[in-house]
Amino acid sequence: HGMFREAEHGAQAGAQASELVLDPAPSPERIARVLGAYGFADPQAAYRELERMARDVSRFGLVSPRTRAVLASVAPRLLARVAATTEPDRTLSRLERTVATLGAKGAFYRLLHDDDEALELFVRLAADSPFLNEQFRRNPGLADEVVDLLRTGVRLDRDEALARMRASEGDRFEAIRAVQRTGLLLVGLRDLAGRASGMAVARELTGLAEAVLVRLAELVLEEERERAGPLPAGVRFVLFGLGSLGGRALGYGSDLDLVACCDMTGAADPLAVHERMERVGRRLVERLRTLGLYRVDLRLRPEGSAGHLVCSAEALERYYAEPRAQVWERLAATRMRPVAGDLERGALLLERVHAALYRRPIEGLAAHTRAMRARLEAAARGRWDLKRMPGGLLDIDFLAAYLRLRERGEPEAARDPATLEALRALSEAGALPAQASTELLSAYAFLRTLELRLQLAEGRSVHTLPDAPAARRRLARSLGYADTRRYRAEEALQQELEHTRRTVRGWFDRLVARSSTG
Repeated sequence: HGMFREAEHGAQAGAQASELVLDPAPSPERIARVLGAYGFADPQAAYRELERMARDVSRFGLVSPRTRAVLASVAPRLLARVAATTEPDRTLSRLERTVATLGAKGAFYRLLHDDDEALELFVRLAADSPFLNEQFRRNPGLADEVVDLLRTGVRLDRDEALARMRASEGDRFEAIRAVQRTGLLLVGLRDLAGRASGMAVARELTGLAEAVLVRLAELVLEEERERAGPLPAGVRFVLFGLGSLGGRALGYGSDLDLVACCDMTGAADPLAVHERMERVGRRLVERLRTLGLYRVDLRLRPEGSAGHLVCSAEALERYYAEPRAQVWERLAATRMRPVAGDLERGALLLERVHAALYRRPIEGLAAHTRAMRARLEAAARGRWDLKRMPGGLLDIDFLAAYLRLRERGEPEAARDPATLEALRALSEAGALPAQASTELLSAYAFLRTLELRLQLAEGRSVHTLPDAPAARRRLARSLGYADTRRYRAEEALQQELEHTRRTVRGWFDRLVARSSTG
């Protein structure tokens, strides 16, 4: 009987919500009664948001009554989902701003009516990602494109994004920005909806960045040929990614760690060719800056900022074969891979770099690894910096890099620049205990997912948990944590995080031992 009364009450509230949207002039008392039942702190303001959502003016200046009717039909479920968020008033306000950018509100409401998953998705977008909502607000019409892609199930992976960039007419550089922006929103929406794991999201963000780099390299090289004529036969330009880009683990707002390289095989005048390649490198970096899509970090190139912007293939190989490369640079180089330019030539160059990198054991490798990790740990921004804290993501990245160098790149599968793939290969080869592999893989996925959700809310590369209790709670709820008799959602998240960091730091200390001579 209790369940029946609850269902009956829900049906009555839903009917009242629909009638409220259809009523041309409801009384303040009725608004307060109906919307107050959904938990809005300011029912009158919430009604004004609904009223704006219901108004759909056509290109002929006519108000469409059908739009109001469709919104009324979905209002009960929509308001129930909004009420379940941590801040219903703010969520509804953000949702209204997203809807205001649509060319056809009625089609959007029909999507929400017919697709319960889409309804949940857009409410979560409004509740958990002010950044994505702001993207919709700043780019009218973008929501229509994203809704169409969601309805058709199209995903802008690396190849699809690149194909769209190449096929676009008009300003070719602006096309790169438009496709990247749409792709970012699709990834973010799938992330919020729980349609992809944290690691899958990181790979998709990486693929999107690669598409940008591939297309930019094509266009900048084309500009150079138009400016100074064809490049000599055999000359190839390659962009290598390191860090999170190399490891296929980009986050929202991540920097791109790049090394630009040219193979000048067969060039009659290497100095002249190198000068042209330097110009290509500078223009590519400048284009990335002016498009405003990614920040670029070039400090990992040979000799750092003292070296050439674009290094030769011979110089790249020689740098890791000789003692000049410091241990931290060798650790970083374990995550190098070609991402743009001539990828086939890049793969051959990488083989030569690996041959130099893993040629001989490194004296004091463990001590150097611990020292470098300690320096980054000291730069942590607060106790709960997911990247730099003891037991954070860098512990696992450094551990994987250390083991690659200690084992001198064996087995060959361990040379994979992705941290998780390397750990799996090292475990299968017996270089990493099975228990360590299982626990580290799980910890890495958890920490990365948590970090991505932080970044998704703000649209920038943040790594530190917020101090404000409301923000912590919002984060925990967005990740699926719920209140129980023992813990609130944010407390349960904290418990899992503390356990994870102890586990990770324990394995780091055990495997990169102070007494080790490796």
